[in-house]
Amino acid sequence: MAKGRKRILANSVVTLATLLAYYATTLSPQKHLWAGFWALSVPLMLLTQILFAAHWFLQKSWWIVLPLCTLVLGYPHFKSSINFSFKSPKNHTENTFSVFSYNVKVFNAYNHLQGKDSINAKRLIQQVVEDSSDIKCLQEFFCEDSSKVFNTINRIKQEGKYKYIISPNLKKRHNYFGMAIFSKYPILKSGEIKFKKSYNRAHFADIKVKNKTVRVYNIHLQSISLDEDKMTNGNNYEELKKNYNNIFRRMQRGFLKRTQQVDLVIQHIKKSPYPVIVCGDFNDT
Repeated sequence: MAKGRKRILANSVVTLATLLAYYATTLSPQKHLWAGFWALSVPLMLLTQILFAAHWFLQKSWWIVLPLCTLVLGYPHFKSSINFSFKSPKNHTENTFSVFSYNVKVFNAYNHLQGKDSINAKRLIQQVVEDSSDIKCLQEFFCEDSSKVFNTINRIKQEGKYKYIISPNLKKRHNYFGMAIFSKYPILKSGEIKFKKSYNRAHFADIKVKNKTVRVYNIHLQSISLDEDKMTNGNNYEELKKNYNNIFRRMQRGFLKRTQQVDLVIQHIKKSPYPVIVCGDFNDT
């Protein structure tokens, strides 16, 4: 088979795989478990299509139409991952307000998060404190009232500049670990959505923003809790196989739990009397 035909065949196979990956993102892993795994390949498939488009462009071949059409169909996946704003601040209206969402990873409080690649805890806390957003949604929030470094509630609320709600998963005396919403605007009402058999959860705040009320959800869906070291550490094939089987089971459990959690959140959102803003760490595509 000539090289040109092999490339056409390869592009055709990748296109079918890409379309299947697009379709997988619309399916519930609870009913189609394979879809949860296949949907993870979307970024790789998009990158491969870009490479094929570049190849056919350099070859000045009309086969460029195939990856370009596939990329056009995949535009929603691009848009859901990377957004570009071409509006300048001067075009913003009086009703504009800013929202900040960040998984702060307990501000690197634990020793195992203080590795050479981690952001220094003080720097990370300062980044959140200095951010001027009107509303801040923080996942894996941590506060220790007696600590000079980790007394994060007092530092972020800036002497009453921000109102706040805390939804702790674990609370020991004056220590908090969980979720937090900070707002410069009044919080009229708040509530929580607990997920069964999980430390992950969601909460919401009804916030009076100027002349309107909006409901802001802060969500942390089920974590997979993968240990990166175990993915590559293994003295022999059997040990590596055991590690990867464990990873597969964790991912499978995560897909199924997130499906249930998303259903709970969607039911709650449908009952909201106000426009909704959803923030969070969803741990999935």
